[in-house]
Amino acid sequence: MLCVVVAGRRRRRSGQPETVSDRGWRCGSADQGDPGAAPDPSLKRALIAGSVYFGVLFALGFALGTVRVIVVAPRIGELAATMAEVPVMLLASWLACGWIVRRWSVPYRVSSRAAMGAWFLGLLLAAEALLGLTLFGRTGAAQWAALTSPAGLLGLAAQLAAALFPLAFRDTKSP
Repeated sequence: MLCVVVAGRRRRRSGQPETVSDRGWRCGSADQGDPGAAPDPSLKRALIAGSVYFGVLFALGFALGTVRVIVVAPRIGELAATMAEVPVMLLASWLACGWIVRRWSVPYRVSSRAAMGAWFLGLLLAAEALLGLTLFGRTGAAQWAALTSPAGLLGLAAQLAAALFPLAFRDTKSP
């Protein structure tokens, strides 16, 4: 979020010129110096939208990933199976992103859309690490090895692309 120093030409009651302590910081619509100030509503919408985006794509990815690991990968190999899954996930990501951005009215501002994508990616990476630990019994080193394999890197690239979709999706109706 972009923060700027608010400096006016006000004078203190004693007639002294303003000091650095007379200046305030403003971030979005809320003044950080005022503890009772309301948070920026566009950030709240972006984080809710990022959570929904995560939920939708994680559910779809879990279903497709299960089919990929159990059915497709043993027949054509892990990398080929991932290559078949990625276009489906990216198309679903694009469609879900468009619907979610409109539904939660995420403004077309870099700060709001980047927050949505970053929150989505953070939730996704944390959920994958937890899933790898609980479902597959992978240690941190094993998780890293799986992530740095060719199929893992392809999946990571698709996740990064999906995290950037909120920035790329231009919705002229959002505030």
